[in-house]
Amino acid sequence: MLEPLTEIERGILEYLIGYLRQHTYQPSLREIGDRFGLKSTKTTAEYLQALEDKGWIERNPARSRGIRILGLQLDTDAVAVPPLTPAGFSRPQHDQATPGQYLTLDRRLAGSTRVGYVSMPDDSLTHLGIRRHDLLIVGPVATEDIEPGDVVVTPLGDDLYVHVWENPPLLLEPPIGRVDAVIRRLRNPDAPLAEPEVIDVDAESAHA
Repeated sequence: MLEPLTEIERGILEYLIGYLRQHTYQPSLREIGDRFGLKSTKTTAEYLQALEDKGWIERNPARSRGIRILGLQLDTDAVAVPPLTPAGFSRPQHDQATPGQYLTLDRRLAGSTRVGYVSMPDDSLTHLGIRRHDLLIVGPVATEDIEPGDVVVTPLGDDLYVHVWENPPLLLEPPIGRVDAVIRRLRNPDAPLAEPEVIDVDAESAHA
C-alpha cells in the first residue's frame, strides 16, 4: 500500500510527472533542487529516497536521471501541452507549469512538442468559428511566415492578445505564435484549467 506524501514530496512527484511528459526523460537532481529551492543535491536525493521508500518511484543509481514513476504509463504518441505565457515557448517557463495545467494531446493534433495553449477570452473571432473559452493550440512561427488572415497570439505587457494578423501589423510586439488548432468544450467543467490571463484588445488600444 502506498504511503501518504508530505506537501513537498507530492510537489516533487507532480513535477517529475510533468517534466517526463514534456521532455520524455527525467530531470536531474540539480533541476529538481532548483525548482523547489533545495540547497543541496543531497537534500534532493533524500526527498527522492523518501518517495522510493513510500513506493511511488523506483531509482536506478547507475543512471543520473534514472527515476521511474511506478504505475505511470506514458503514451509516446501524445504530447503534454503547457499554457502559453507572454515569455513564449521557452522550456524554463513551461517547466513552471504544474502537471494539472497541461493538456495531453495526440501528436497529430498538437503538430509538435513545442506548442502551448491559451483560452479565447471573448467572442471577437466568432466569424472565424472561434468562440469564447475555446482552447487555442499555438505553435511558434516566424513573423515573415505569417499570412494575412492568420490568427496569432502577441504579448501585450503581462498578458496575451489574440487577434487576426493584419498587413502591415499595427502592434508593438511581434507575434509569438500562430493558432494551429481549436479545441471546444461543449460544456465548461466545474474546475477549469488554470492558465495565464488572456485579453483581447483592438489595434488602436494596443497602439496607445
